[in-house]
Amino acid sequence: MAIVHTELNEEHVHQVVDTIWASILGLSAVPVPSSEATYASGGVSLTGSIQISGLWHGEVRLHCDRDAARAMASAMFGLPADELDDSEVRDAVGELTNMTGGSIKALLPGECQLGLPTVVEGAGHHLQVGGTRLLVDASFLCADSVVGISVFEVARTTP
Repeated sequence: MAIVHTELNEEHVHQVVDTIWASILGLSAVPVPSSEATYASGGVSLTGSIQISGLWHGEVRLHCDRDAARAMASAMFGLPADELDDSEVRDAVGELTNMTGGSIKALLPGECQLGLPTVVEGAGHHLQVGGTRLLVDASFLCADSVVGISVFEVARTTP
């Protein structure tokens, strides 16, 4: 029995994020060591999640505070941040999660399918998918806030 895995690493995620943030948002996303990344404490944050299935199984997550989400939505929709409603901000996080997940999927071995993005908003929330391990945890400074991208791999065996 073989374990299906990938050699995906933090540099791959940096390249994906740099490309998406520059081309879609016109914003820079400067890598920062995850150990030094701090999110706004006590505030509301958003987490976008998307599943990847096929030869490789896992999940890609985007995590940021509300200020970062609002700044990214403002850039995406070309509207002032104070004119955006909460659903537009969640839509932007979902779409960035989808684009990031799709770009990471393209780097994975074999045929894989991308699920639909889910966005959770709130204070102190935690997402967990059983049977996964953290493969990549990358953090970026964008619009004066930290944005995190995490890739989780589901361990599975094949005959």
